[in-house]
Amino acid sequence: GIGRAFHGHRDPELPLGPDFMRGVDLWSTWEQVACPQLVLRGADSEVLTRETVDEMKRRKPAVEAIEFAGVGHAPALMSADQIEAVRAFLTRADAPAREESEQESA
Repeated sequence: GIGRAFHGHRDPELPLGPDFMRGVDLWSTWEQVACPQLVLRGADSEVLTRETVDEMKRRKPAVEAIEFAGVGHAPALMSADQIEAVRAFLTRADAPAREESEQESA
C-alpha cells in the first residue's frame, strides 16, 4: 500500500530513515481526500511505486496521474513539461469554481 516502498529504502531526502512508515496505512487518509487530485510520479521512483499509483487510481478513478521519464521520486517542477502538467490540471480544476462565480455575478 501507500508507504510500502519506504521500507529498506535509503534516500538522503528522507532523513527519518527507511522504516519510518512501517506499519502506517495511508489508504484511509487517501479515501478522505475530496478535492481533485493530481499525482506526479517520477518513473525512476522507488518510493511511489507504479503499483501504488495504480491502486490510487483504482480507488479514485477520477485521479489524474502523470509519470515523468528519467525522474526520481519527486518531480522538481522545474522543466516546462512538468510545469505545464500542473498548470493544465489547475486550470481544469478551477474551471467549475470560476463558472459558479460567474453565474452568481450575473
